[in-house]
Amino acid sequence: MVLNSKPSSRIFGKELQNHSTSRAMKGAKTPSTQTSVCNSVSKSQKSVDNRENPQLVMAYRDRIDKFLAQRDREQKVESKFLSKQMDVNGKMRGILVDWLVDVSAKFKLLPETFFSAVHLLDRFLERRQVLRTRLQLVGITCLMIMSKFEEIYPPSVRDYVCVCDRAYSQEELLDTEAEILQALQFDLAVTSSLVFYRGMLPSLELSPKPSVFGEYLLETALLSENSFRFSNRELACGAIFLVNKIFKCKKTFSKDLAKLMINVSESRVKSCAKELYKILTAVTQMGLTAIKRKFSTVEKFEVSKYKIERASKGKSKNLKKRK
Repeated sequence: MVLNSKPSSRIFGKELQNHSTSRAMKGAKTPSTQTSVCNSVSKSQKSVDNRENPQLVMAYRDRIDKFLAQRDREQKVESKFLSKQMDVNGKMRGILVDWLVDVSAKFKLLPETFFSAVHLLDRFLERRQVLRTRLQLVGITCLMIMSKFEEIYPPSVRDYVCVCDRAYSQEELLDTEAEILQALQFDLAVTSSLVFYRGMLPSLELSPKPSVFGEYLLETALLSENSFRFSNRELACGAIFLVNKIFKCKKTFSKDLAKLMINVSESRVKSCAKELYKILTAVTQMGLTAIKRKFSTVEKFEVSKYKIERASKGKSKNLKKRK
């Protein structure tokens, strides 16, 4: 499978780091696939590059990780907070998140914006009762808030009204925005499983396809309320563990990988990996297809077209591409 070499039309903020990395890899004299490029780079060269890359701020990595872990503990929602909602359930929330995936793709928003918006939605649902008639309004408003926080050029309020087929007015969106901000006391600097996951990747020997598959796992987990049992950091560790098992990478739960999972036990990580596998299987039966479409493109290595099959006892899970 060949990686699409066309550059993105928008290169702002966090996209610039990915664009710079991809350009550097294109310059290497290697076979045509990006996977071959990663495999051809020696382990020592990778560690040197990580230390010298100023965008990774490796000198402050430990302090950053500790701060993010603290924020993750402070912002974690209760595992059964949806049971306190009188008019909203997990299925309705899943449908809403699935729709927000399409909206994010339409506006070409950063993945961080989408993850943060879903986390903002859950924190608000934990604190306030929401009628099902207003659930879509709350969801699109959370996306609007986080696009202002994360994006350089966020869509306008009018754009969000149009994407809702004018079911709500601009005044309703702005009033809901004020309600959410007051309920959460303007605390918008959220941590997400994607942030932890991408922070761990520079220290691991993962080729592009397994890396993208890990993002697919984490994004799919957002659809299910079963993921609330785990913190964002645990979800990231579980995704890395499952990816290493599926793709049979060199590191599964070695000492090097365990160092990245500070204050997360191996049993907890394995439990999270099993839950991610169950969610991936269950979402297919729920008919939520937005994330599946998103990760079925050549740019995403068509990772959503692969089916995880259990191998015989004592062997790792295998991937099989759907026809």
